[in-house]
Amino acid sequence: MDKIDLFEHSDYRDFLTAEFPTKGPGRGGRSSLAEHLRCELSFVSLVLNKRAHFSSEHAFSTGEFLKLTPDEMEFLLLLHSLTKAGSTKLRAFYRQKIDSILKTRMEIRERVKAQQSMALQQQLEYYSHWTYTAVHMCLLNPRLNTVQAISSYLDISPERTKRILEFFVSNGLADNDHRGYRSGPVRMHIDSASPLVGRHHTNWRLRTLEKLADPRGDELHYSLVLSISRKDSERIKAILLDSIQRTETVLKESGDEAVYSMAIDLFEVGK
Repeated sequence: MDKIDLFEHSDYRDFLTAEFPTKGPGRGGRSSLAEHLRCELSFVSLVLNKRAHFSSEHAFSTGEFLKLTPDEMEFLLLLHSLTKAGSTKLRAFYRQKIDSILKTRMEIRERVKAQQSMALQQQLEYYSHWTYTAVHMCLLNPRLNTVQAISSYLDISPERTKRILEFFVSNGLADNDHRGYRSGPVRMHIDSASPLVGRHHTNWRLRTLEKLADPRGDELHYSLVLSISRKDSERIKAILLDSIQRTETVLKESGDEAVYSMAIDLFEVGK
């Protein structure tokens, strides 16, 4: 069962209702929560039916019961305070704090932790063509640690491959010894404010166009034009960003067997 995303909710009771359904795999959780909170099950039901409120202590203890992360705990308590706030000014105060957290989460640079240590001149070369990032990823695979192996795998010339590898070594992105080339400790992530971000996206979309000319059966290519509300577009964006974050978990545990490209686009077509 997919994890319920707390950050998609504006009322803490809606989140808890999703976490503790009366039917399905999660049924019975309300009784366990009531026991944890040392209160009657009927009171928990009143809260989840929006006919009562948890105290701040109840809200915090519920977060502990759900094993929320510190960021999730903070957000739950803010939602609790917002929902209970009795004045317009107080609601606006908590709403501003919540909006600030959501804005931060919408920034990919907060979801994908990466190190960027190259000077601008080196960045200009690194993001000049898709082959640089492709070769960089190849170096994570111990079977792709020579000029010939990488050249053959990516179908690029040995001369170009060697030039890229020499650039990596000279800039600390790779090491080279008798065992071959190996990736250095730096993982590149280009900030959304960088003047090179457009070049980076263009590189891989051009590579996608090349692949579309002769697609393989195991590839996924998906394009969709849709008409929706702007509010729902933000919801879809949040879902995609959450998928990126979850992808990071998979990456950490995955073996280095092949190099893949993933490009995601969501934008308003008109002005």
